Amino acid sequence: MSTQTTNYGFLKPALTDSPPDFTAPNSNWDTVDEELKNHADAIASFAEADLVAFTSNNTWVIPDGVEKVKIYACASGSGVYAGGYVIGTEYSVTPGSNLAITVGSGNTVISGGGLASTITLVAGSVKKSLNNNILGFVTGVAGVGVGGRLGANSISIGQGVGYAGGCGGAFGFGGGAGGYFLNSTSFYFYNGTGGTGGCGGAGGILTSTSVSGTAGENGITIDVSNLSKFTQRVIDLLPNLAKTAGGGGSCGYSASNMRPSGAGGTGVVSGGTGGVCPYTGAVYIAGGGGGAGGYGAGGGGTPETVYGQSAGNPTGGMVLIVYNY
Repeated sequence: MSTQTTNYGFLKPALTDSPPDFTAPNSNWDTVDEELKNHADAIASFAEADLVAFTSNNTWVIPDGVEKVKIYACASGSGVYAGGYVIGTEYSVTPGSNLAITVGSGNTVISGGGLASTITLVAGSVKKSLNNNILGFVTGVAGVGVGGRLGANSISIGQGVGYAGGCGGAFGFGGGAGGYFLNSTSFYFYNGTGGTGGCGGAGGILTSTSVSGTAGENGITIDVSNLSKFTQRVIDLLPNLAKTAGGGGSCGYSASNMRPSGAGGTGVVSGGTGGVCPYTGAVYIAGGGGGAGGYGAGGGGTPETVYGQSAGNPTGGMVLIVYNY
């Protein structure tokens, strides 16, 4: 008979049934249950904690009596890749000392303040999206990658820098990839469609041949009014955490005249431009990548740049410090 975990009631299938629920049980259910409870308790304990946040270079004087802090931070994205991060790591600090913070575009560096060693987070060093609720709602969401050209330089759908949606990292939303026509011998509408931004704008759609591409939709702002007090306080300090990514623009098709492709949608930052080429025959023109959302996320890629297309922009880094928790 199946049993349940203590905190969240996850079912743990048994082997004693006939036939058994599973032949090889997962032994991690209790661990998952306990870790989720620990995380929920930690978030709840932060409701009245003090917070300070930075998105540009600054120096923080550590208040009297503060000897421990928890740091949530990331470097900026770069290209389609996300920035390095730390998630709620506890550090010992010295009251009254200066904590030097370098953050924004590029690496995030935190030093001094009695830290045992400098914290260095590298821009564009993360090729994944955590897709988790670190701060009480989901961040770290990838943009959708779509389309590629067949042939010598073929890249499978969703693979490779040029065709990829942006990586969300820990605190961001990756931009959607620019669309491109996948097969030059037969036409499929979806192959020209831009990718969806992480939790945000939909990609532009190529609806037929001999048309201009359409722009990716802009990202959205997440409604956090029903979330925890802690989460709302964090968003007050770091509003871009609740702003998602733009979708990628669709490709255009130049048959008898110039047909531009679509631009990427705007997230926190702008999306890439679409391409326009002089008419030289039937040409499919890749769309621009969508702009990233949140912090430390990659912009959407574009399959080519020969006609003026560009990838979506990545988002900058941030530092959130929790103390007196």
